[in-house]
Amino acid sequence: MATRSEFSSALKEMQSSLIQMADTTENTLMRAVQALVDQDVAGAKKIIAKDKDINATEKHILDSAIKLIATQQPVAKDLRRIVTAIKISSDLERMADLSVDIANVVVRIEDQQLTGSLSI
Repeated sequence: MATRSEFSSALKEMQSSLIQMADTTENTLMRAVQALVDQDVAGAKKIIAKDKDINATEKHILDSAIKLIATQQPVAKDLRRIVTAIKISSDLERMADLSVDIANVVVRIEDQQLTGSLSI
């Protein structure tokens, strides 16, 4: 059976993954909007490709959370932290999907002239 220090280390690793995922998602969303403003198809395609990494991070967090719950039988406080990490990673993954949706629009309208003005 794993020790409490191993459990704490796994929680910290999950938190670190969540912070990295949040940073990546924020960056992806900002780049998607900028790609729309600039009509940057190449940038949009990079955003679409990066989505696999964010999905993999969410899966990693979920797998880690399930393993911790199954093997450590966390107390209520720790269980709430684990469940919160699962919920946050799910929300971040959905935000990243919305970034991909914006990027897909950029690719679809590649050769079309936009009317009006776009600015950030």
